[in-house]
Amino acid sequence: RAAERNRSIATEQGAEYLRLPANRGISAAINIGMNYLLADARLTWISYFQDDVDVQPEALRRLHRIEDAEARPLLTGYDADEHPTIGQVAVGDELLPLKRETAGVHLHAHRDYWLGVLPIPTEYIGAPRRRWGASLEDAWITVGAPRAAARRELPVVCVPGLVRTFLWHPGDSTWGNPNTADAPLDA
Repeated sequence: RAAERNRSIATEQGAEYLRLPANRGISAAINIGMNYLLADARLTWISYFQDDVDVQPEALRRLHRIEDAEARPLLTGYDADEHPTIGQVAVGDELLPLKRETAGVHLHAHRDYWLGVLPIPTEYIGAPRRRWGASLEDAWITVGAPRAAARRELPVVCVPGLVRTFLWHPGDSTWGNPNTADAPLDA
């Protein structure tokens, strides 16, 4: 029933719905989804959202104004508390925090960036995996891959408030992370 509901929502929103025959984990899902999108050469920027987020309606419009394939190939709309700000950058009339790495709640990157960090290793099918102490996907995409932003000495540009997780307590998260920055007023 959940798959049919997800397919229905995708159809209502004009989105593609890819259903995999078995669970191979989030890395495999990202690899498959990104490669599906990257097959269309017209797509130059791709956003990845985890399934526990609310997205502000203006998110993609705001990100579009900040995109720069060379200087800012990796952006996020989520200001992850656990990743310290290492500086700021002025883009237009906005002063945006810079991160060395960030949570994978939301990642928005140029197609060349995605091509440089894929495939993401997965332990589900026996690939070697370094234990990062957090989500492999986040760490691989931002710092672990040979062409990751941190290895190229490029910061992740953060546009706070575009995306927020709706899991508010540590027990809600696979990693035990509470969302303190964006918690609702009644949390």
